[in-house]
This record gives sequence, structure tokens and C-alpha cells, in this order.
Amino acid sequence: MLLTAPGVPFIYYGEEVGMLGQKPDELIRAPMQWSGDKNGGFTTGTPWEPPQPDFADGKNVAAEAADAQSLLSHYRALISLRNDHAALRVGATALVDAGTPAIYALLRSKPGEVLLTVVNLSGEPVSDYRLTLAAGPLTAGSRYRAVPLMGTGPCAELTANAQGGFDAYAPLPALAPYSSLILQLQD
Repeated sequence: MLLTAPGVPFIYYGEEVGMLGQKPDELIRAPMQWSGDKNGGFTTGTPWEPPQPDFADGKNVAAEAADAQSLLSHYRALISLRNDHAALRVGATALVDAGTPAIYALLRSKPGEVLLTVVNLSGEPVSDYRLTLAAGPLTAGSRYRAVPLMGTGPCAELTANAQGGFDAYAPLPALAPYSSLILQLQD
């Protein structure tokens, strides 16, 4: 969500491979888990703290870099999208009503580009959602092709309302659990 929102996103080291840290605070800064090797590949010496036990179970950079479906690959894809699409970096922002708290939706736009982000925050598929933006940057009455930049399609076309927003739009019949969908709206 942070990588599609306005502002400067940050990634705390280890977050991109799923490291969580522990309390007390001294244990939050565990050594980075670079591989499944001894000490997580962090050092051949003795680290100031032991790595988290899950480093050997695939929660490390080497294992996740080799897995196209991993959390690290997801972060890399989002960073690449943000770098390639100025609307995600500097575009105007409009929160989209999804009709359910399980869905986060955001429209980012700048002249020549409109991107719609839809994230299922729940662990269950969501099919009872409708995206609504009362007013927005779209051309009133125009039809837009929804091209997935992240996530799967094909997605339904979107028709702009008279105020440049949209009413009761569902790009997919159902959104998979914890899924992210980023659409480029092309007229």
C-alpha cells in the first residue's frame, strides 16, 4: 500500500523478506537474513544477536530472490512499477470507496496516466465490493480499458460518470485473499 500511496515510502530492512523482529526492542534489529547459511549469511563471525530462527526455512533474500511468488519479488515488482509510472510517485490522489473495509482502493493520476490500486486486506476472497469515486480526473462518459500492471485480468471496462469518477465498478468478479491489483486506465 505504501508503495502506491503519495509521499516517500520506506522499507525497514528485512521487511521485504518478512522479518518481523521481537520484543524487547533490542531484539527488533536482528541480523539481515541473506541466505539459509550459518547466521543467515549475515557474517562468518559472531553476530551481535542470533538471526531469527526462520532464516533457514526460506525466509531469506537468496531463497525469496529465486521465487517469483515471494514477498521479496512482490516488493521488487512494486518498486519497479513506482519507478516506471510517475502517477505512483507524484500523481494526484483520490481515495476510492470500496463498500467494504476489506478492500483498500486508491486512484493516482497525472496528465496522461491514471492508475487504480485495489488491495484485498483480508484472508478471504472478496466478491461483494463495488468501487465508487464520486468525482475524479477521468473524462465524463468515456470508457476505459483496465490493463493490469500487477495482478491478473482480464478486467472489466470502466465507464466514467458525469463528474469524472465512476460508480459501482468491479474490475474482477472476486479479489483473491491478500491480493494486489494495479490497473492502468486507458481511454
